[in-house]
Amino acid sequence: MTDSLFPRFSDGEYSRRYGAIRDAMNKDNVDALLISGARGSSEVAYLSNYQAQSPCWLLFPRDGDATVFIHFFNHQPCAKAQSIIDDVRWYGPTPMPTLVEEIRKRGLSKSKIGLVSMRSMAYGNVMELQRQFPEAEFVEFGPQFGRIRRVRSEEELVYLRK
Repeated sequence: MTDSLFPRFSDGEYSRRYGAIRDAMNKDNVDALLISGARGSSEVAYLSNYQAQSPCWLLFPRDGDATVFIHFFNHQPCAKAQSIIDDVRWYGPTPMPTLVEEIRKRGLSKSKIGLVSMRSMAYGNVMELQRQFPEAEFVEFGPQFGRIRRVRSEEELVYLRK
């Protein structure tokens, strides 16, 4: 883990994580993940290093660059400093309009999108996604994500043993 204001794992560690997640996405034919985060949750941080202090989302495509969406505009400088993902944006007063726009912009309107985790997402958000994208398939991807996270790399083990 590098020593800086916001410690992070190496680029190699994030490459390993991205590869494992994308392999699982390929196996399940999932085109993108939409990951919901909030203070105390770790799913967004696992792929971005952003330690959420308020609601946030991560759009993680099987191919291409990911985007972190955050709730508070004034949190952007800190979120950008923490995140290994370059594209960190404010989603506005509510997340769905911005997420819907980005899903459309990326051509994912008829895709299979994994949700991490559907069990912890607000019901209204899941219903809005289904309403906006009737030709898309939204599937629970939390269990696959969790299985990958439970297999620790040597770098993670060194950090945890400190």
